[in-house]
Amino acid sequence: MSYTILKSEAELYTLRLLGVHMYWADIVLYESPCGGRLVIASDYGTWQHYWIGIGSRSFKKFLIDTNDENYMAEKLGATRDDEPTPQFLRFWEEVWPEFIKQIKDEEGL
Repeated sequence: MSYTILKSEAELYTLRLLGVHMYWADIVLYESPCGGRLVIASDYGTWQHYWIGIGSRSFKKFLIDTNDENYMAEKLGATRDDEPTPQFLRFWEEVWPEFIKQIKDEEGL
């Protein structure tokens, strides 16, 4: 077997709650043409998904525009019985807004 190996760069966002050693998250973004990968390793859970076909907008803009916890939970595999897990909902309420605020700032939004 032969493989093509490509090396690329991704962005790592390290979120830590000040003053405590829990409620942390590492969020990795990898942007590719017309898509991107989101990888979350956190105190709340570990999830990932690769999107293709998001159009001409940046992957960060796609994430900013995607403000539906049910959709995100489904794509990230954070559901049980077709509902977001309690851990994911807590992540969505506590960490996700801080992350979105950061990437909005970066995008000038």
